[in-house]
Amino acid sequence: MAECHLKSTGASMDAIFVPGATKDDLDMEAVRKYMRRSVEKKRRSYSEDEDPWEVLLKLEWVKSETEITRAAYLMFAKDTQRKFSQAIVHSGAFRADGALIVDSLDSKGNIQDQIDDAMAFIKRNIHCALVITPGKVDHDPMWDYPLEAVRETLANALCHRDYGAPYDIQVKIFEDSLCISSPGQLPFDMPMDFLMKPTHPSRPRNKLIAQAFFDMGIIERYGSGIKRIKKECDKNGNPYPEWSDQYGEFATTYRPRASSGKSNMGLGGNGGNLGGNGGNLVGNDDAGHTAEIIDSIKQYPSISSAERAQLVKVSQRSMERILSQLKEEGKIRRIGGTRGHWEVMS
Repeated sequence: MAECHLKSTGASMDAIFVPGATKDDLDMEAVRKYMRRSVEKKRRSYSEDEDPWEVLLKLEWVKSETEITRAAYLMFAKDTQRKFSQAIVHSGAFRADGALIVDSLDSKGNIQDQIDDAMAFIKRNIHCALVITPGKVDHDPMWDYPLEAVRETLANALCHRDYGAPYDIQVKIFEDSLCISSPGQLPFDMPMDFLMKPTHPSRPRNKLIAQAFFDMGIIERYGSGIKRIKKECDKNGNPYPEWSDQYGEFATTYRPRASSGKSNMGLGGNGGNLGGNGGNLVGNDDAGHTAEIIDSIKQYPSISSAERAQLVKVSQRSMERILSQLKEEGKIRRIGGTRGHWEVMS
């Protein structure tokens, strides 16, 4: 009913004023960050000395010092959760079919910073296989899930969620899936089959936030998210995600690459050949590569021990023994359990 009413007036949910919010609640440096990114993406033309408050007035994200829209508060508030405690991304990594939590994070602050925070959590809890391409010096990383598609999904969740619902966005990483869910189902006049059409028109729930995300290049073009996600899945070798629109939330569930297997041990799924682009990694039994192992941790903290053994060219048994020794000596430490990452101590 609320959406029908707003639609009849031509307004959007993020244009509603936040009760009790004032100009003093907003961080003008966050507004300047938006301005700089918009200029970098060539979506807006702001000068360095332009007053950020005047920019907010011009864009109608605020109407006065005591009339602050939801969009302005969510994008630029000093303490976003003071008025919107639900405006967080709650991330968790699970094992044993969800019975064991191995890592978790609440991404707070304004919503333009939450994407990078949540993506860092995802990267430290999924694996990255290294593919050697003939003729190239550097290794090509191949993640369990297509990172650009996952980032697009997070951006859509933050942009289009129902901020009136008292729930947070959730990222759940299981051994065989990655799910991102956000409060609020699709708009009442956009069924799922309509959303899947490549040329469907965009109907953002939060028009002001959508415009800000577009200005900053967080979303590239209205209505193109599903198409871009499918393209990135094709590039990374993942099946297309499963979309669900029920129980008051919209969810996107990714599955690992078909060749990575449930164990997510890399492109071979068993620590063997790393396919893709015609490259593979071969190893031999050599336990005297401590420096190389430390360098590999600095460059690739999240790969499995089997993949690291192939990279450094030692046996997996030797790799596990050396890692254990380095850990005991306090030279490295493990963060996040089985699906976490290594960190080199200073």
